[in-house]
Amino acid sequence: MQKILFIVTCILLATFSLQAQKPTQNIRGVVIDAATKKTLPGANVILVGENKGASTDTEGKFILEDVEVGRHELEVSFIGYEKKIIPELLLGSGSEKVLEIKLEPTPEEIEEVVVKPQIRKDRPTNSMATVSARTFSVEEASRYAGSIDDPGRMAGNFAGVTTVAPNVNAIVVRGNAPKGLLWRLEGVDIPVPSHFSGSNVVGGGGLTIFSSQMLANSDFYTGAFPAEYGNATAGVFDMQLRNGNSHAHEYAFQVGVQGIEAAAEGPFSKNGAGSYLVNYRYSTMALIFPLLPETNYSDELPIYQDLSFKLNLPAGKAGTFSLWGIGGLSKSTMQGSDDADNWTYPANRDKMKFHYNMGATGISHSRSISGNTYLHSTLTLNGSEHLYNEKSRLDSLQPSTLFPLHKTQMIESKVALTSRLTHVFNPHLTLKGGVDASNLMYQLQGNARNYVAGTFPEIMDASGNSWLLEGYVQGKYKLTRNLFFTAGVNASWFEVNDEYTIEPRISGSWQFHENHQLSLGYGNHSQTEPLFVYFVTEKNTSTGATRYPNKNLGRMRAHHFVLGYDWSIT
Repeated sequence: MQKILFIVTCILLATFSLQAQKPTQNIRGVVIDAATKKTLPGANVILVGENKGASTDTEGKFILEDVEVGRHELEVSFIGYEKKIIPELLLGSGSEKVLEIKLEPTPEEIEEVVVKPQIRKDRPTNSMATVSARTFSVEEASRYAGSIDDPGRMAGNFAGVTTVAPNVNAIVVRGNAPKGLLWRLEGVDIPVPSHFSGSNVVGGGGLTIFSSQMLANSDFYTGAFPAEYGNATAGVFDMQLRNGNSHAHEYAFQVGVQGIEAAAEGPFSKNGAGSYLVNYRYSTMALIFPLLPETNYSDELPIYQDLSFKLNLPAGKAGTFSLWGIGGLSKSTMQGSDDADNWTYPANRDKMKFHYNMGATGISHSRSISGNTYLHSTLTLNGSEHLYNEKSRLDSLQPSTLFPLHKTQMIESKVALTSRLTHVFNPHLTLKGGVDASNLMYQLQGNARNYVAGTFPEIMDASGNSWLLEGYVQGKYKLTRNLFFTAGVNASWFEVNDEYTIEPRISGSWQFHENHQLSLGYGNHSQTEPLFVYFVTEKNTSTGATRYPNKNLGRMRAHHFVLGYDWSIT
Protein backbone atom coordinates (compact mmCIF):
# COMPACT_ATOMS: atom_id res chain seq x y z
CA MET A 1 0.00 0.00 0.00
CA GLN A 2 2.82 2.40 0.84
CA LYS A 3 4.46 1.66 -2.54
CA ILE A 4 1.20 2.47 -4.35
CA LEU A 5 0.84 5.76 -2.46
CA PHE A 6 4.45 6.61 -3.25
CA ILE A 7 3.94 5.95 -6.98
CA VAL A 8 0.72 7.98 -7.08
CA THR A 9 2.42 10.88 -5.27
CA CYS A 10 5.31 10.84 -7.77
CA ILE A 11 2.90 10.88 -10.72
CA LEU A 12 0.95 13.82 -9.27
CA LEU A 13 4.14 15.78 -8.60
CA ALA A 14 5.34 15.09 -12.13
CA THR A 15 1.98 16.26 -13.52
CA PHE A 16 2.13 19.51 -11.53
CA SER A 17 5.69 20.02 -12.74
CA LEU A 18 4.66 19.55 -16.37
CA GLN A 19 1.77 21.98 -15.96
CA ALA A 20 4.12 24.58 -14.52
CA GLN A 21 6.37 24.39 -17.58
CA LYS A 22 4.67 26.49 -20.24
CA PRO A 23 5.43 25.45 -23.83
CA THR A 24 7.82 27.67 -25.77
CA GLN A 25 8.70 28.26 -29.41
CA ASN A 26 11.12 30.33 -31.49
CA ILE A 27 10.49 33.53 -33.46
CA ARG A 28 12.90 34.03 -36.32
CA GLY A 29 12.97 36.21 -39.41
CA VAL A 30 14.71 38.83 -41.51
CA VAL A 31 14.51 42.64 -41.52
CA ILE A 32 14.68 44.36 -44.93
CA ASP A 33 14.20 47.72 -46.63
CA ALA A 34 10.59 47.99 -47.86
CA ALA A 35 11.58 49.38 -51.28
CA THR A 36 14.98 47.93 -52.19
CA LYS A 37 14.60 44.66 -50.24
CA LYS A 38 18.19 44.93 -49.00
CA THR A 39 18.76 43.35 -45.60
CA LEU A 40 19.34 45.54 -42.54
CA PRO A 41 22.10 44.18 -40.26
CA GLY A 42 22.15 45.52 -36.73
CA ALA A 43 18.41 46.16 -36.45
CA ASN A 44 16.96 45.75 -32.96
CA VAL A 45 14.09 43.31 -32.41
CA ILE A 46 12.47 43.20 -28.98
CA LEU A 47 9.36 41.77 -27.37
CA VAL A 48 7.55 44.74 -25.84
CA GLY A 49 7.09 44.39 -22.08
CA GLU A 50 9.26 41.29 -21.92
CA ASN A 51 12.92 40.87 -21.10
CA LYS A 52 13.85 39.41 -24.46
CA GLY A 53 15.37 40.84 -27.63
CA ALA A 54 17.92 40.33 -30.38
CA SER A 55 19.83 42.12 -33.13
CA THR A 56 19.95 41.11 -36.77
CA ASP A 57 23.18 39.55 -38.07
CA THR A 58 25.15 40.48 -41.20
CA GLU A 59 22.39 38.95 -43.34
CA GLY A 60 19.61 40.84 -41.56
CA LYS A 61 18.38 37.71 -39.76
CA PHE A 62 17.36 37.35 -36.11
CA ILE A 63 16.06 34.70 -33.75
CA LEU A 64 14.25 34.93 -30.41
CA GLU A 65 14.49 31.56 -28.72
CA ASP A 66 12.26 29.92 -26.12
CA VAL A 67 9.42 32.44 -26.27
CA GLU A 68 6.27 31.38 -24.42
CA VAL A 69 3.42 30.51 -26.77
CA GLY A 70 0.59 33.03 -26.94
CA ARG A 71 0.21 36.60 -28.19
CA HIS A 72 3.13 39.01 -28.17
CA GLU A 73 3.99 42.52 -29.35
CA LEU A 74 7.14 42.83 -31.45
CA GLU A 75 9.02 46.11 -31.97
CA VAL A 76 11.66 46.51 -34.70
CA SER A 77 13.93 49.54 -35.06
CA PHE A 78 16.92 50.58 -37.17
CA ILE A 79 18.77 53.88 -37.52
CA GLY A 80 17.33 55.96 -40.38
CA TYR A 81 14.11 53.94 -40.53
CA GLU A 82 10.70 54.24 -38.96
CA LYS A 83 10.11 51.89 -36.06
CA LYS A 84 7.57 49.17 -36.62
CA ILE A 85 5.37 47.38 -34.12
CA ILE A 86 3.67 44.07 -34.87
CA PRO A 87 0.83 43.71 -32.34
CA GLU A 88 -0.91 40.51 -31.31
CA LEU A 89 1.67 38.25 -32.90
CA LEU A 90 0.29 34.76 -32.33
CA LEU A 91 2.93 32.15 -31.52
CA GLY A 92 1.88 28.51 -31.44
CA SER A 93 3.73 25.47 -30.19
CA GLY A 94 3.35 23.53 -33.45
CA SER A 95 5.86 25.48 -35.56
CA GLU A 96 8.31 28.35 -35.43
CA LYS A 97 7.06 31.81 -36.37
CA VAL A 98 9.02 33.01 -39.42
CA LEU A 99 8.70 36.72 -40.29
CA GLU A 100 9.82 39.06 -43.05
CA ILE A 101 9.74 42.57 -41.61
CA LYS A 102 9.86 45.56 -43.97
CA LEU A 103 10.96 48.98 -42.67
CA GLU A 104 10.34 52.34 -44.35
CA PRO A 105 13.18 54.90 -44.39
CA THR A 106 12.38 58.15 -42.62
CA PRO A 107 12.99 61.36 -44.58
CA GLU A 108 13.89 63.42 -41.50
CA GLU A 109 17.38 63.81 -40.15
CA ILE A 110 17.93 61.46 -37.23
CA GLU A 111 19.15 64.11 -34.82
CA GLU A 112 16.10 66.30 -35.45
CA VAL A 113 13.30 63.88 -34.74
CA VAL A 114 12.26 61.23 -32.30
CA VAL A 115 10.50 58.57 -34.36
CA LYS A 116 7.49 57.11 -32.61
CA PRO A 117 6.27 53.73 -33.85
CA GLN A 118 2.78 53.51 -35.30
CA ILE A 119 0.75 50.40 -34.45
CA ARG A 120 -1.12 50.03 -37.76
CA LYS A 121 -1.05 46.42 -38.84
CA ASP A 122 -3.56 47.17 -41.62
CA ARG A 123 -1.03 49.24 -43.61
CA PRO A 124 -0.33 47.67 -47.05
CA THR A 125 3.04 46.03 -47.70
CA ASN A 126 3.34 47.92 -51.02
CA SER A 127 5.01 51.24 -50.20
CA MET A 128 3.37 52.86 -53.27
CA ALA A 129 -0.16 52.24 -51.97
CA THR A 130 -1.87 55.29 -50.51
CA VAL A 131 -5.67 54.95 -50.61
CA SER A 132 -8.17 52.08 -50.37
CA ALA A 133 -5.49 49.53 -49.54
CA ARG A 134 -4.77 47.31 -46.58
CA THR A 135 -2.78 44.23 -45.73
CA PHE A 136 -4.12 41.00 -44.29
CA SER A 137 -2.41 38.02 -42.69
CA VAL A 138 -2.99 34.28 -42.44
CA GLU A 139 -4.35 34.79 -38.95
CA GLU A 140 -6.97 37.28 -40.17
CA ALA A 141 -8.13 34.83 -42.84
CA SER A 142 -8.73 32.38 -39.99
CA ARG A 143 -10.30 34.73 -37.43
CA TYR A 144 -12.70 36.88 -39.48
CA ALA A 145 -16.33 35.83 -39.14
CA GLY A 146 -17.45 33.54 -41.96
CA SER A 147 -14.08 33.54 -43.72
CA ILE A 148 -13.34 29.81 -43.09
CA ASP A 149 -9.67 30.39 -43.99
CA ASP A 150 -10.63 31.86 -47.38
CA PRO A 151 -9.14 35.30 -48.29
CA GLY A 152 -12.01 35.98 -50.69
CA ARG A 153 -14.65 35.54 -48.00
CA MET A 154 -12.51 37.43 -45.49
CA ALA A 155 -12.42 40.50 -47.75
CA GLY A 156 -16.20 40.65 -47.54
CA ASN A 157 -15.75 42.01 -43.99
CA PHE A 158 -13.91 45.12 -45.20
CA ALA A 159 -15.60 48.50 -45.68
CA GLY A 160 -17.16 48.91 -49.11
CA VAL A 161 -16.96 45.18 -49.86
CA THR A 162 -19.62 42.46 -49.71
CA THR A 163 -19.90 38.85 -50.78
CA VAL A 164 -22.25 37.79 -53.58
CA ALA A 165 -23.74 34.88 -51.60
CA PRO A 166 -22.77 32.67 -48.65
CA ASN A 167 -21.95 29.72 -50.92
CA VAL A 168 -19.41 31.56 -53.12
CA ASN A 169 -16.29 33.63 -52.45
CA ALA A 170 -16.94 36.17 -55.23
CA ILE A 171 -16.98 39.70 -53.84
CA VAL A 172 -18.53 42.99 -54.89
CA VAL A 173 -16.24 45.99 -54.35
CA ARG A 174 -18.14 49.28 -54.16
CA GLY A 175 -20.85 48.00 -56.50
CA ASN A 176 -18.48 46.63 -59.17
CA ALA A 177 -19.02 43.16 -60.64
CA PRO A 178 -16.75 40.36 -59.27
CA LYS A 179 -15.20 39.87 -62.72
CA GLY A 180 -13.55 43.28 -62.32
CA LEU A 181 -11.21 41.87 -59.65
CA LEU A 182 -7.57 41.16 -60.49
CA TRP A 183 -5.85 38.21 -58.82
CA ARG A 184 -2.08 38.35 -58.55
CA LEU A 185 0.31 35.81 -57.01
CA GLU A 186 4.03 36.40 -56.44
CA GLY A 187 3.81 39.58 -58.51
CA VAL A 188 2.15 38.12 -61.64
CA ASP A 189 -1.45 38.02 -62.86
CA ILE A 190 -3.15 34.63 -62.61
CA PRO A 191 -6.58 33.16 -63.46
CA VAL A 192 -9.20 33.21 -60.70
CA PRO A 193 -7.69 30.86 -58.05
CA SER A 194 -10.99 29.45 -56.83
CA HIS A 195 -12.46 25.98 -57.03
CA PHE A 196 -15.60 25.90 -59.21
CA SER A 197 -14.75 29.31 -60.66
CA GLY A 198 -17.40 30.51 -63.08
CA SER A 199 -19.94 27.90 -62.05
CA ASN A 200 -22.44 30.52 -60.89
CA VAL A 201 -20.66 33.88 -61.09
CA VAL A 202 -17.79 35.20 -63.22
CA GLY A 203 -14.91 36.23 -60.98
CA GLY A 204 -15.48 33.84 -58.10
CA GLY A 205 -16.09 30.26 -57.07
CA GLY A 206 -16.42 28.04 -54.04
CA LEU A 207 -13.17 28.66 -52.15
CA THR A 208 -9.61 29.75 -52.81
CA ILE A 209 -7.46 27.04 -54.39
CA PHE A 210 -4.42 27.42 -52.15
CA SER A 211 -4.49 27.13 -48.38
CA SER A 212 -4.28 30.32 -46.34
CA GLN A 213 -1.48 28.61 -44.40
CA MET A 214 0.71 29.16 -47.48
CA LEU A 215 0.28 32.94 -47.41
CA ALA A 216 2.62 35.67 -46.27
CA ASN A 217 1.18 39.12 -45.54
CA SER A 218 -0.71 40.17 -48.67
CA ASP A 219 -2.45 43.32 -49.93
CA PHE A 220 -6.03 44.01 -50.94
CA TYR A 221 -7.06 47.13 -52.93
CA THR A 222 -10.57 48.51 -53.41
CA GLY A 223 -9.96 51.54 -55.61
CA ALA A 224 -7.48 53.95 -57.24
CA PHE A 225 -4.76 51.31 -56.95
CA PRO A 226 -1.11 52.01 -57.88
CA ALA A 227 0.01 52.15 -61.52
CA GLU A 228 1.59 48.69 -61.42
CA TYR A 229 -1.87 47.11 -61.35
CA GLY A 230 -3.46 47.10 -64.79
CA ASN A 231 -6.36 45.20 -66.33
CA ALA A 232 -8.68 45.62 -63.33
CA THR A 233 -11.64 47.89 -62.59
CA ALA A 234 -12.97 46.70 -59.21
CA GLY A 235 -10.11 45.66 -56.93
CA VAL A 236 -6.88 43.74 -56.59
CA PHE A 237 -5.81 40.75 -54.51
CA ASP A 238 -1.98 40.84 -54.43
CA MET A 239 -1.11 37.52 -52.78
CA GLN A 240 2.33 36.45 -51.57
CA LEU A 241 3.45 32.93 -50.67
CA ARG A 242 5.59 32.70 -47.57
CA ASN A 243 8.98 30.96 -47.48
CA GLY A 244 9.35 27.68 -45.67
CA ASN A 245 11.35 27.35 -42.45
CA SER A 246 15.03 27.35 -43.46
CA HIS A 247 16.26 25.94 -40.11
CA ALA A 248 13.95 23.10 -39.09
CA HIS A 249 11.72 20.52 -40.74
CA GLU A 250 8.04 20.89 -39.78
CA TYR A 251 4.99 18.86 -40.71
CA ALA A 252 1.29 19.50 -40.25
CA PHE A 253 -1.98 17.66 -40.77
CA GLN A 254 -5.43 19.04 -40.17
CA VAL A 255 -9.07 18.30 -40.94
CA GLY A 256 -11.40 21.25 -41.41
CA VAL A 257 -14.47 22.50 -43.21
CA GLN A 258 -12.55 23.12 -46.42
CA GLY A 259 -10.65 19.86 -46.60
CA ILE A 260 -8.19 17.33 -45.30
CA GLU A 261 -4.85 19.07 -45.44
CA ALA A 262 -1.21 17.98 -45.19
CA ALA A 263 1.83 20.27 -45.27
CA ALA A 264 5.60 20.07 -44.96
CA GLU A 265 8.39 22.63 -44.87
CA GLY A 266 12.03 22.86 -44.00
CA PRO A 267 15.60 23.50 -45.19
CA PHE A 268 17.29 21.74 -48.10
CA SER A 269 20.46 21.38 -46.05
CA LYS A 270 21.73 22.30 -42.59
CA ASN A 271 24.25 24.81 -43.94
CA GLY A 272 22.11 26.30 -46.69
CA ALA A 273 19.61 29.15 -46.56
CA GLY A 274 17.18 27.58 -49.01
CA SER A 275 13.83 26.12 -48.00
CA TYR A 276 10.82 24.24 -49.31
CA LEU A 277 7.12 24.57 -48.52
CA VAL A 278 4.39 22.28 -49.88
CA ASN A 279 0.70 21.85 -49.07
CA TYR A 280 -1.93 19.39 -50.35
CA ARG A 281 -5.66 19.47 -49.68
CA TYR A 282 -8.57 17.17 -50.53
CA SER A 283 -12.24 18.06 -50.32
CA THR A 284 -14.01 17.24 -47.06
CA MET A 285 -17.34 17.48 -48.91
CA ALA A 286 -16.32 14.68 -51.28
CA LEU A 287 -16.04 12.40 -48.25
CA ILE A 288 -19.15 13.60 -46.41
CA PHE A 289 -21.74 14.04 -49.19
CA PRO A 290 -22.02 10.31 -50.11
CA LEU A 291 -22.87 9.60 -46.45
CA LEU A 292 -25.77 12.06 -46.31
CA PRO A 293 -29.37 10.86 -46.83
CA GLU A 294 -30.79 11.16 -50.33
CA THR A 295 -33.27 13.98 -51.07
CA ASN A 296 -35.41 15.03 -53.99
CA TYR A 297 -33.75 18.43 -54.15
CA SER A 298 -30.44 17.65 -55.82
CA ASP A 299 -27.84 14.92 -56.07
CA GLU A 300 -25.00 17.31 -56.94
CA LEU A 301 -21.60 16.12 -55.73
CA PRO A 302 -18.73 18.68 -55.58
CA ILE A 303 -15.17 17.31 -55.42
CA TYR A 304 -11.91 19.23 -55.39
CA GLN A 305 -8.23 18.94 -54.53
CA ASP A 306 -5.27 21.30 -54.75
CA LEU A 307 -1.49 21.45 -54.41
CA SER A 308 0.71 24.46 -53.65
CA PHE A 309 4.46 24.79 -53.24
CA LYS A 310 7.33 27.25 -53.03
CA LEU A 311 11.06 26.61 -53.17
CA ASN A 312 13.21 29.50 -51.95
CA LEU A 313 16.80 29.38 -53.27
CA PRO A 314 19.17 32.19 -52.16
CA ALA A 315 22.21 32.41 -54.42
CA GLY A 316 24.47 34.92 -52.66
CA LYS A 317 25.51 37.85 -54.83
CA ALA A 318 23.46 36.48 -57.73
CA GLY A 319 20.30 37.26 -55.78
CA THR A 320 17.46 34.96 -54.77
CA PHE A 321 15.63 32.48 -56.99
CA SER A 322 12.29 30.91 -56.21
CA LEU A 323 10.20 28.26 -57.90
CA TRP A 324 6.52 28.33 -56.97
CA GLY A 325 3.25 26.91 -58.14
CA ILE A 326 -0.41 26.33 -57.37
CA GLY A 327 -2.88 23.98 -58.98
CA GLY A 328 -6.43 22.86 -58.38
CA LEU A 329 -8.88 20.35 -59.81
CA SER A 330 -12.58 20.77 -59.12
CA LYS A 331 -15.62 19.09 -60.57
CA SER A 332 -19.31 18.96 -59.83
CA THR A 333 -21.68 16.34 -61.20
CA MET A 334 -25.41 15.77 -61.06
CA GLN A 335 -27.34 12.77 -62.43
CA GLY A 336 -30.98 13.75 -61.93
CA SER A 337 -33.79 11.21 -62.01
CA ASP A 338 -35.47 9.20 -64.76
CA ASP A 339 -38.64 9.08 -62.64
CA ALA A 340 -40.90 12.04 -63.42
CA ASP A 341 -42.46 11.77 -59.96
CA ASN A 342 -39.13 12.99 -58.52
CA TRP A 343 -39.09 16.19 -60.60
CA THR A 344 -39.92 18.49 -57.70
CA TYR A 345 -37.43 21.11 -58.91
CA PRO A 346 -35.93 21.80 -62.39
CA ALA A 347 -32.56 20.50 -61.18
CA ASN A 348 -34.11 17.07 -60.65
CA ARG A 349 -34.44 16.73 -64.44
CA ASP A 350 -30.82 17.63 -65.25
CA LYS A 351 -27.72 15.61 -65.86
CA MET A 352 -24.79 17.98 -65.45
CA LYS A 353 -21.01 17.92 -65.40
CA PHE A 354 -18.84 20.95 -64.56
CA HIS A 355 -15.04 21.05 -64.36
CA TYR A 356 -12.70 23.91 -63.50
CA ASN A 357 -9.02 23.08 -63.55
CA MET A 358 -6.44 25.77 -62.93
CA GLY A 359 -2.67 25.92 -62.53
CA ALA A 360 0.08 28.52 -62.32
CA THR A 361 3.82 28.12 -61.89
CA GLY A 362 6.73 30.48 -62.16
CA ILE A 363 10.43 31.07 -61.70
CA SER A 364 11.22 34.34 -59.94
CA HIS A 365 14.52 36.13 -59.44
CA SER A 366 15.16 39.11 -57.19
CA ARG A 367 18.33 41.03 -56.49
CA SER A 368 19.38 44.22 -54.74
CA ILE A 369 21.70 46.28 -56.93
CA SER A 370 24.06 48.85 -55.38
CA GLY A 371 21.94 48.96 -52.23
CA ASN A 372 19.46 51.47 -53.66
CA THR A 373 18.06 49.50 -56.60
CA TYR A 374 15.95 46.36 -56.54
CA LEU A 375 15.13 44.16 -59.54
CA HIS A 376 12.45 41.47 -59.54
CA SER A 377 11.64 39.34 -62.60
CA THR A 378 9.35 36.36 -63.14
CA LEU A 379 8.76 33.94 -65.99
CA THR A 380 5.39 32.30 -65.53
CA LEU A 381 3.10 29.78 -67.19
CA ASN A 382 -0.51 29.49 -66.17
CA GLY A 383 -3.74 28.13 -67.55
CA SER A 384 -7.33 27.23 -66.85
CA GLU A 385 -9.99 24.92 -68.26
CA HIS A 386 -13.75 25.35 -68.01
CA LEU A 387 -15.88 22.40 -69.07
CA TYR A 388 -19.67 22.49 -68.78
CA ASN A 389 -22.08 19.92 -70.18
CA GLU A 390 -25.77 20.00 -69.29
CA LYS A 391 -28.58 17.78 -70.54
CA SER A 392 -32.16 17.69 -69.35
CA ARG A 393 -35.21 15.43 -69.39
CA LEU A 394 -37.58 17.88 -71.09
CA ASP A 395 -40.41 15.47 -71.88
CA SER A 396 -42.26 13.80 -68.97
CA LEU A 397 -43.60 11.23 -71.44
CA GLN A 398 -40.02 10.21 -72.21
CA PRO A 399 -38.39 10.65 -68.77
CA SER A 400 -35.21 8.80 -69.69
CA THR A 401 -34.52 10.82 -72.87
CA LEU A 402 -31.84 13.49 -72.43
CA PHE A 403 -31.83 16.62 -74.60
CA PRO A 404 -28.61 18.71 -74.81
CA LEU A 405 -28.92 22.20 -73.30
CA HIS A 406 -25.39 23.58 -73.00
CA LYS A 407 -21.93 22.36 -73.90
CA THR A 408 -18.88 24.55 -73.37
CA GLN A 409 -15.15 23.93 -73.29
CA MET A 410 -12.80 26.85 -72.75
CA ILE A 411 -9.06 26.24 -72.47
CA GLU A 412 -6.89 29.30 -71.84
CA SER A 413 -3.18 29.52 -71.07
CA LYS A 414 -0.59 32.24 -70.81
CA VAL A 415 3.18 32.59 -70.93
CA ALA A 416 4.30 35.87 -69.36
CA LEU A 417 7.54 37.65 -68.58
CA THR A 418 7.32 40.29 -65.87
CA SER A 419 10.12 42.56 -64.68
CA ARG A 420 10.02 45.36 -62.10
CA LEU A 421 12.72 47.82 -61.06
CA THR A 422 12.68 49.96 -57.91
CA HIS A 423 15.22 52.72 -57.25
CA VAL A 424 15.50 54.82 -54.11
CA PHE A 425 17.12 58.17 -54.95
CA ASN A 426 17.03 59.36 -51.34
CA PRO A 427 14.77 58.96 -48.28
CA HIS A 428 12.32 61.38 -49.94
CA LEU A 429 12.04 60.00 -53.50
CA THR A 430 11.41 56.45 -54.76
CA LEU A 431 10.77 55.46 -58.38
CA LYS A 432 9.30 52.17 -59.57
CA GLY A 433 8.72 50.88 -63.10
CA GLY A 434 8.07 47.64 -64.93
CA VAL A 435 6.88 45.74 -67.99
CA ASP A 436 4.62 42.73 -68.44
CA ALA A 437 4.49 40.83 -71.74
CA SER A 438 1.82 38.11 -71.90
CA ASN A 439 1.12 35.74 -74.78
CA LEU A 440 -2.45 34.45 -74.45
CA MET A 441 -3.38 31.10 -76.00
CA TYR A 442 -6.96 29.92 -76.25
CA GLN A 443 -9.25 27.17 -77.54
CA LEU A 444 -12.93 28.03 -77.16
CA GLN A 445 -15.95 25.97 -78.17
CA GLY A 446 -19.60 26.21 -77.18
CA ASN A 447 -23.13 25.21 -78.10
CA ALA A 448 -26.50 26.21 -76.62
CA ARG A 449 -30.00 24.90 -77.22
CA ASN A 450 -32.45 26.93 -79.28
CA TYR A 451 -35.76 26.04 -77.63
CA VAL A 452 -37.86 27.61 -80.38
CA ALA A 453 -36.21 25.75 -83.27
CA GLY A 454 -35.33 22.67 -81.23
CA THR A 455 -31.72 22.83 -82.46
CA PHE A 456 -28.31 22.88 -80.76
CA PRO A 457 -26.32 25.53 -82.67
CA GLU A 458 -22.71 26.60 -82.18
CA ILE A 459 -22.33 29.88 -80.26
CA MET A 460 -18.57 30.02 -79.83
CA ASP A 461 -15.66 28.66 -81.86
CA ALA A 462 -12.13 30.06 -81.82
CA SER A 463 -8.52 29.07 -81.29
CA GLY A 464 -5.26 30.95 -81.52
CA ASN A 465 -3.10 33.32 -79.53
CA SER A 466 -2.85 37.01 -78.79
CA TRP A 467 -0.67 39.51 -76.91
CA LEU A 468 -1.35 41.74 -73.94
CA LEU A 469 1.51 44.17 -73.28
CA GLU A 470 1.68 46.43 -70.21
CA GLY A 471 4.15 48.94 -68.84
CA TYR A 472 4.09 51.38 -65.96
CA VAL A 473 6.12 53.92 -64.03
CA GLN A 474 5.30 55.36 -60.62
CA GLY A 475 7.02 57.65 -58.14
CA LYS A 476 6.58 58.36 -54.44
CA TYR A 477 7.70 61.56 -52.76
CA LYS A 478 7.75 61.85 -48.96
CA LEU A 479 7.68 65.51 -47.98
CA THR A 480 7.78 64.41 -44.33
CA ARG A 481 7.27 61.05 -42.68
CA ASN A 482 3.56 61.91 -42.31
CA LEU A 483 2.94 63.55 -45.70
CA PHE A 484 3.62 61.89 -49.05
CA PHE A 485 2.38 61.77 -52.63
CA THR A 486 2.43 59.19 -55.43
CA ALA A 487 1.90 59.62 -59.17
CA GLY A 488 2.18 57.21 -62.06
CA VAL A 489 0.85 55.98 -65.37
CA ASN A 490 -0.04 52.55 -66.76
CA ALA A 491 -0.01 51.91 -70.53
CA SER A 492 -1.14 48.75 -72.32
CA TRP A 493 -2.01 47.22 -75.71
CA PHE A 494 -4.43 44.35 -76.35
CA GLU A 495 -3.98 42.59 -79.70
CA VAL A 496 -7.48 41.03 -79.97
CA ASN A 497 -9.16 44.40 -80.54
CA ASP A 498 -5.97 46.38 -81.22
CA GLU A 499 -6.74 48.79 -78.37
CA TYR A 500 -4.24 51.02 -76.58
CA THR A 501 -4.84 52.56 -73.16
CA ILE A 502 -3.00 55.14 -71.06
CA GLU A 503 -4.17 55.36 -67.47
CA PRO A 504 -2.92 58.05 -65.05
CA ARG A 505 -2.96 57.49 -61.28
CA ILE A 506 -2.30 60.02 -58.49
CA SER A 507 -2.78 60.00 -54.72
CA GLY A 508 -1.67 61.62 -51.49
CA SER A 509 -1.75 60.88 -47.76
CA TRP A 510 -1.40 63.12 -44.71
CA GLN A 511 -1.31 61.76 -41.18
CA PHE A 512 -1.99 65.02 -39.39
CA HIS A 513 -2.41 63.36 -35.98
CA GLU A 514 -1.20 60.19 -34.34
CA ASN A 515 -4.61 58.56 -34.76
CA HIS A 516 -5.97 60.42 -37.79
CA GLN A 517 -5.07 60.20 -41.46
CA LEU A 518 -6.51 61.88 -44.55
CA SER A 519 -5.98 60.47 -48.06
CA LEU A 520 -7.05 61.42 -51.57
CA GLY A 521 -6.66 59.49 -54.80
CA TYR A 522 -7.66 59.26 -58.45
CA GLY A 523 -7.21 56.37 -60.86
CA ASN A 524 -8.16 55.71 -64.47
CA HIS A 525 -8.65 51.95 -64.88
CA SER A 526 -9.66 49.52 -67.62
CA GLN A 527 -10.11 45.77 -68.08
CA THR A 528 -10.37 43.39 -70.99
CA GLU A 529 -13.40 41.12 -71.14
CA PRO A 530 -13.06 37.35 -70.66
CA LEU A 531 -11.75 35.94 -73.95
CA PHE A 532 -14.93 34.02 -74.75
CA VAL A 533 -16.84 37.32 -74.98
CA TYR A 534 -14.76 38.41 -78.00
CA PHE A 535 -15.27 35.12 -79.82
CA VAL A 536 -19.03 34.67 -79.56
CA THR A 537 -20.00 33.51 -83.07
CA GLU A 538 -22.85 34.42 -85.32
CA LYS A 539 -23.48 32.22 -88.36
CA ASN A 540 -25.35 33.19 -91.50
CA THR A 541 -27.86 30.38 -92.04
CA SER A 542 -27.96 30.91 -95.80
CA THR A 543 -24.23 31.29 -96.57
CA GLY A 544 -22.74 29.45 -93.59
CA ALA A 545 -20.31 32.36 -93.00
CA THR A 546 -19.15 33.02 -89.43
CA ARG A 547 -18.56 36.43 -87.90
CA TYR A 548 -17.55 37.66 -84.46
CA PRO A 549 -19.80 40.63 -83.51
CA ASN A 550 -17.86 41.35 -80.29
CA LYS A 551 -14.36 41.24 -81.79
CA ASN A 552 -13.89 45.03 -81.61
CA LEU A 553 -15.54 45.45 -78.23
CA GLY A 554 -13.71 48.07 -76.19
CA ARG A 555 -12.49 47.52 -72.64
CA MET A 556 -14.52 48.17 -69.55
CA ARG A 557 -13.39 51.53 -68.15
CA ALA A 558 -13.72 53.19 -64.76
CA HIS A 559 -12.68 56.40 -63.04
CA HIS A 560 -11.95 56.00 -59.33
CA PHE A 561 -12.20 59.06 -57.08
CA VAL A 562 -11.38 58.27 -53.45
CA LEU A 563 -11.45 60.48 -50.38
CA GLY A 564 -10.44 58.55 -47.28
CA TYR A 565 -10.36 59.33 -43.60
CA ASP A 566 -8.82 56.83 -41.18
CA TRP A 567 -9.44 57.12 -37.47
CA SER A 568 -7.52 54.72 -35.28
CA ILE A 569 -9.81 54.88 -32.26
CA THR A 570 -7.39 53.05 -29.95
